[in-house]
Amino acid sequence: MNRLDERWDESLGGITSSAFYGLAAQGFDHHGLRTLRLRPLLFFQRRTTATALAYLNHPPFPHLVTAPAYRHLGRDERAMRIPILGLAIMVLAATFVAARRVGGLDLAFFTTGLLAATPLFCQYGNLVDAPMFSLATLVPAWLAWESYRKHRTRRALVVWIIAGGLSGASYWFGYFLVPVLWMDLLIREGKRGLLRLGFVAGLPFGLALVAYLAWLALATDGWSDMATQLRVLLSAPVGGDSKLTPEQIDYFRNMQAHLWRGWGWPFLGLIAIGSVVALFQRGPASRTAAILCIAGLLPCIAFRSRAAFHEFWILQATPGLALLAALPILLAWRHFRERPQRWAVLAGWVAVMAWGLWTGKELHASYLTDKYTNPGLVLNRYVGPDDVVLYPMNNISWRFYCQAATVPLYDSADAHRRYMEALRPGRDQINRLFVFWTPEAGVVPELAPVLSLVKSRQVVPYRGTTAPLFELDIDGAMKLFRN
Repeated sequence: MNRLDERWDESLGGITSSAFYGLAAQGFDHHGLRTLRLRPLLFFQRRTTATALAYLNHPPFPHLVTAPAYRHLGRDERAMRIPILGLAIMVLAATFVAARRVGGLDLAFFTTGLLAATPLFCQYGNLVDAPMFSLATLVPAWLAWESYRKHRTRRALVVWIIAGGLSGASYWFGYFLVPVLWMDLLIREGKRGLLRLGFVAGLPFGLALVAYLAWLALATDGWSDMATQLRVLLSAPVGGDSKLTPEQIDYFRNMQAHLWRGWGWPFLGLIAIGSVVALFQRGPASRTAAILCIAGLLPCIAFRSRAAFHEFWILQATPGLALLAALPILLAWRHFRERPQRWAVLAGWVAVMAWGLWTGKELHASYLTDKYTNPGLVLNRYVGPDDVVLYPMNNISWRFYCQAATVPLYDSADAHRRYMEALRPGRDQINRLFVFWTPEAGVVPELAPVLSLVKSRQVVPYRGTTAPLFELDIDGAMKLFRN
């Protein structure tokens, strides 16, 4: 609970979990969900929606939760983390129900305890980002599908469409459940039942995709702009947030590090034994564990370079892996049920959970940093709410704390041209225009003409050193690099 008030700090538990959604919540708070057409903004000015640049590569559903929470629960980090805490509890509850259905009450307790104590889950259980929504909807979607597959009632179909649709509307990770369901249907039902049930399995995710495309058309200026936006999304570099190319990323070494740091040897040992148990003792529990694991791991296989760079991409696999880890404990518990050794099994389960909670706490502490939070607060001494600050990097969290409109990735003449074009409609609302050139950016020769527009220069403290803050002539900046 003490993490609810922590600042966004640019660590893997900070930048990836909060800053984009925090900035989006600020934009929605100032201008409203309807005014912005539910477009999360990469940057914006508080007094106008004319000066804005949106990012539309994620389904907008999570913002319908985080933005109202920010507005009505306090306009701070705690307000946005409260619904995420609810999602974490929802994950645990859904996993408990799923494990109880396939293995009884004892398996449910073993699985839920291991999931709650998994170091990765401890670290990212307050993740204010779409993957937490995807994780929270995965197991309920699976439960809804199993209910429909068994009963084939209209009510079960409606529940499945809602649960699956929410999973698809939360994040792209949810769609990986569909091929796993098709594979399971082919194994269990054969070709006879595959066509109809396969269609129903993909139906809610298809509806979620249609809803995303419709929103994209509404958020832009029609179907033509929607097609343009889709081409941009599909052509995005697979390296994602990393500056490295896919060839420079050691996928297997990085994934090994993610697994070791996120689970540790006690959990990984139980998972390995559980995999062997599931292979030789096939049943509902083994099947459910396999399906949840595969659905959770597929995004890491499909988007290798992104998964290697962001370890929280493996978060969706935690329920399935917890169920796998619980299988050998359940086997030993039931084998020694009438013997004194059962208490040793119980003590071992408790010891693993205690180790996981302690390791999760240490993992969280190792990530914490305020190296990018403070610059936003310091910069407020030099800039005001009607100013615009251009800067070269993609560091996000300090922007949440800076009162000026902050424009990232200002690192080329083309970026200058595009950003000036985006700022031009709101020119009258811009008081001053700054460039905050941080040391990590180095020298960019093609931006040298910008120096001729400098009106004043100040030196700002930055992460133990200093960085120059240049005020530019706005009209000159608007004309520079124009063809």
